[in-house]
Amino acid sequence: RYPIHPGLLGQEIRALAALGREREVSDLLLEGRSLPGNRESEAVVAGMELRAHGYPDAARRIFKQAVDWLQESLVEGQPTRRRRLDLARALYGSERWSEAQEVATALLAEESDDPTILGLVGCAAARLGDTLQAETFMDRLSSVDRPEGPGELHYQMATIAAVLGQPDEAMRLLYQAYSEGLTHGL
Repeated sequence: RYPIHPGLLGQEIRALAALGREREVSDLLLEGRSLPGNRESEAVVAGMELRAHGYPDAARRIFKQAVDWLQESLVEGQPTRRRRLDLARALYGSERWSEAQEVATALLAEESDDPTILGLVGCAAARLGDTLQAETFMDRLSSVDRPEGPGELHYQMATIAAVLGQPDEAMRLLYQAYSEGLTHGL
């Protein structure tokens, strides 16, 4: 009934990505780009779903597509915070961790206590082998005093701990995030 409804289109993309149906995902992402709004976020989510469900090669291709689209939109003069954050996430998903860290660090200069950005910079540091910096970002997250979604701070800390290879700490933090009301998403 609502073939171009943004929320429904995003859910269809996620479902197809979870099934590994890359061609259909790509087709819907292209279709979505003709709709109003920031559709590049859906490409980042599709890449995350593909990777989570065991399609790493397809995920890399979708993340590359997302990076290309986001860089194009930024050049065209649409440097919104959301697009820049999506670019950092797409670069991270593309395993271009230095570039992801650079974009996220620039965002952090504008919002020094944003948990999502702190988590992303911390994870990138861990991927780059900078354990000290990653742990510094976990400490920064633990001292953030900013109303966010329930459990978001501990969730971001859990992601850093996981990338650092600390599964017990990651699970402890994840359980804490869920006990605080974090809703299950991706």
